[in-house]
Amino acid sequence: MVVALLLIGLPALAGGPAGASPSDGTEAFNQALHAECPNLIEAYPGSSEYHATAGFYGLPTGISLSGGALNIGTVARTTGITATACGYFVLPTLNARFTPSPVTTVGAPDECPGCSITFAPGAVTLAGLVSLPTQLVPAGPTLSTVSPVPGPNGGLQLTVDAPADAVVKVPQVGVSCTIGPINVVLTTAVSGPLTGSALTGPLTGSVGKVVGDGFAIPGAQPSTDCPADIVPATDGLAGLPAAPGVGSFTANLNIINSLDVP
Repeated sequence: MVVALLLIGLPALAGGPAGASPSDGTEAFNQALHAECPNLIEAYPGSSEYHATAGFYGLPTGISLSGGALNIGTVARTTGITATACGYFVLPTLNARFTPSPVTTVGAPDECPGCSITFAPGAVTLAGLVSLPTQLVPAGPTLSTVSPVPGPNGGLQLTVDAPADAVVKVPQVGVSCTIGPINVVLTTAVSGPLTGSALTGPLTGSVGKVVGDGFAIPGAQPSTDCPADIVPATDGLAGLPAAPGVGSFTANLNIINSLDVP
């Protein structure tokens, strides 16, 4: 679930690569981005070459999501959600890409080389009594749009479209049911009664908070791992399907962005 850019100023970004060097403070956040998104850095051939092959100038970006909480029904809640997203802030559109794009034509370039979204395993609590292993997985392209209007704290405002599936497992009986797709729209601004926080801070790790409220959540999907006779019980425990107005999500963000990739 997840987003782009740091507070480096859009005028500075619009000029393209800044020719950064360790002496101007880029070494630390380049090392951090290497640690966070090694595949992204390995796939990045440089600004001019990348622009020619993929059709845009992409600024490599890594995102850490922590302290996430997702209500997936009237009586179900997943907390402690963490994730890592690796992708690009795209100029001049003020959009971001984090989801790998499958290459369907032989010889065609990958539109998002090295991109990835990885959620750590978690757990969902049902009715405050039962805790079951849960894995969130992307259910479609994760895209972000940056607002040209700063937030109340002077920081960077953005919205994130992040569809996801919640895979709930009952290991005792070998059942694994997928709930989704959950079409979550997150913002650093205001969503219903929830208020986010625009991104602020240094290049080595700007921080913010995203929130999303009022989205619908479908019921479990019957499959070979989720027998049809199990679905009603799963939905009943989680209070699904849930109409718009039930689902909500909050999480903290830490973003690492690089203008100079060694």
